Amino acid sequence: MSETIDLANLRNCSDKDLARAALIVAAEIKSRALANCEPRAITDKFFKEGFNSKEMPTDPVLLDHVLVCMGAKLDRSIMSHACAFVKVDGSWSWEHADLIADEIRYLPGPRSRMQSVSLVAVAEGAAVDLVESKTVNSVHKLVGVKSYVVEGGTLHMVSSRKVDTSHSR
Repeated sequence: MSETIDLANLRNCSDKDLARAALIVAAEIKSRALANCEPRAITDKFFKEGFNSKEMPTDPVLLDHVLVCMGAKLDRSIMSHACAFVKVDGSWSWEHADLIADEIRYLPGPRSRMQSVSLVAVAEGAAVDLVESKTVNSVHKLVGVKSYVVEGGTLHMVSSRKVDTSHSR
């Protein structure tokens, strides 16, 4: 039988109890996010609004502890493409343990082009990265990364960097 954790008196809790309390709170936040979420409506909205004029994803969005992650892979030729996808706590959004929904849509046209919207339940402290890459002559290269953290129920950017891929060794 587990011991009751007094949230009003955390100073007297053991490290083990604090870790257990953090897991319980995170699980409750995720459970509420799932209960209050309408995956179909959110997915449809962000397929319309979550991509820029070049058909690439905009930044992820946090809606009541549901992280909306847009992604895309746009082929330029057989050996080159541009892509951008979201990682949450080190896992790709579509592979995350707290994935709520994931949908892929293929765009019409002569080249292969796909877009995706994934919904992931997240708790405070979640680390989120929007990773942009391109492939040229079958070589995948990082183009840029925007990093965020979930704090106070909102998504805060903590760093952003672009990578110059015009020079090669």
